[in-house]
Amino acid sequence: LPLVGFLAVALADLPIHCLYEEVRGTWTFSETERSGDHTLSCDTLGEIVHTETLTLDFPNTVIDEAGNEGTWTLMYDEGFEVRINERSYFAYFKFSNGMDSSVSYCDQTMNGWSHDMNNENWACFNGEKASAVAPRRTPIKMSTLSQGFYKNDHKLIEKINNSQKSWWAKAYPQHESYTVEEMFKRAGGASVSRNSFTRPAPMTEEQKA
Repeated sequence: LPLVGFLAVALADLPIHCLYEEVRGTWTFSETERSGDHTLSCDTLGEIVHTETLTLDFPNTVIDEAGNEGTWTLMYDEGFEVRINERSYFAYFKFSNGMDSSVSYCDQTMNGWSHDMNNENWACFNGEKASAVAPRRTPIKMSTLSQGFYKNDHKLIEKINNSQKSWWAKAYPQHESYTVEEMFKRAGGASVSRNSFTRPAPMTEEQKA
């Protein structure tokens, strides 16, 4: 994962707001060749080699077309992880930023990563839900940020890489040509202003059965 991705996590939540019932349903995952490692960049998707149709169901079960089962987890309200057939898939939901609001597209993902359970054979993928979900617009609150130039924190990068092996952080010298505010915008923009945690939707009679 590029350091700019980590910066987004460190400075603010991504401006994405998707609910469980909006995500639950049938998705198509379009995936590239499974030949990369943890340094794989998914800025562009590349040639699609694998296509999976997966149904994300209650409470956290995922089923493929062959009836194989796995699990899925909503990562706060910003993305999801799906584990099935000895592979893990993670992606954030698609979003866009305006001057005073962000728009979440909860039936689409940005490019994400997949790998096997040995943390090998990495690939890029994106997901699209079979049923459309209305875009969700959320007001955003701009933070007051330093106008000084961004500096790579090499000690932090080393600490990240020593603490886990799922992905690899690295310094990009070209980032130091941007101000802190410019880097913040490149990493996803302003955080969403939330006054409370998202409440889970009530269970339907179908779910209780």
